Amino acid sequence: MNCAEVQDRIVHRREGWLSRDEAASVDSHLAECENCRRAYEADGQLRAALERLPEREVPAPSWRQVVAARGPSRPSAPRWLLIPALGAAAASAALLWITMFVPRATAPSGVNVAADSLSDAARQTHMLLAASDLGSDPNRAIVAWRSTGGEH
Repeated sequence: MNCAEVQDRIVHRREGWLSRDEAASVDSHLAECENCRRAYEADGQLRAALERLPEREVPAPSWRQVVAARGPSRPSAPRWLLIPALGAAAASAALLWITMFVPRATAPSGVNVAADSLSDAARQTHMLLAASDLGSDPNRAIVAWRSTGGEH
């Protein structure tokens, strides 16, 4: 163990909270290290001084004392402010219900065809832009165009 680990475990060692192996490791380090031994002795002196202090009984405060210690209470918000908040919550719940439980209408087949052709156009444009690098082979654009189904 290093000094930082031992000094973190000094109180644990004194209270008996360590396992036998950990306690033996701390003890062997304390036998070798002067700084850690001084910290262990200082902790022992502090504990002895604290044990000599007389115990003092502290009475539990009454409910009125607790309320008085809190200080003046601030006024609560008017109840009419709840109306917009509840309306927004109801609208959110309705929107969530509609999006989750109302069946969606299927798109006409022409819309799917248009989406597919847009997807093909996007793929062709991407291939052409990738092939149009200034340092690339000029024939690369033609090969890319033909591989996407383009005509000559």
